Amino acid sequence: MQARTNKDSNQRKILEVIIEMAKKMNMTTVAEGIETADSEQMLKELSCDYGQGYYYSKPIPVAEFKEKFLSENQ
Repeated sequence: MQARTNKDSNQRKILEVIIEMAKKMNMTTVAEGIETADSEQMLKELSCDYGQGYYYSKPIPVAEFKEKFLSENQ
């Protein structure tokens, strides 16, 4: 993704404006497709609330998700 490596790229500018617009509308932002630490860092720089993608976890069944992320034994 060119957006994460070039702060002047059009892709990054579009992401920045979308996140900014969502914030002004009091919406929580979630970016999909996070696959690298660079992508995660860029979203932090843009103040995106959440990210999801292979960087965090491969797709898993609902039961495994609940056990891994929603159990009280964490």
